[in-house]
Amino acid sequence: MRRIALALVVIVSLGCTASLQDIRQRAPEYTGDFPQPYRTITTCIFDRLNTQTGSTVFSKESLSGGLSKYLYRVDEEPNQQRARIDAMSVGGPPSAEFEITVEPAASGTSHVEYRRRFGGFWGQDAAAWNVVLACGQKATASVR
Repeated sequence: MRRIALALVVIVSLGCTASLQDIRQRAPEYTGDFPQPYRTITTCIFDRLNTQTGSTVFSKESLSGGLSKYLYRVDEEPNQQRARIDAMSVGGPPSAEFEITVEPAASGTSHVEYRRRFGGFWGQDAAAWNVVLACGQKATASVR
């Protein structure tokens, strides 16, 4: 009986993890076009997300979406002029939580898309997209 219960716990915990490929196959939750070059806005988003890592549990960022509990990585694909910022959960089975893709658009502007894993949290989505909006400042963003 204990083996069955242990097996169920392992199966359930594995079912809660997501890969970046899973996230990339999902439709974006948010999209926006911003007046900054893609490298500028990518750096801003990554830096702002990283400054929240390690925040206390009582910080404003933690209460508004829990962005401080993730590790962030930026992956720039120079041949395709695309940057991806992904968030990985820690403290359990590693799981990709969300990804922000930034691509150059017409004349020095950028197109940004936010995707999350299935079953993600709306508060986390809103908090992450608010980081994007803050970096885009005078944004003409369209929310999907």
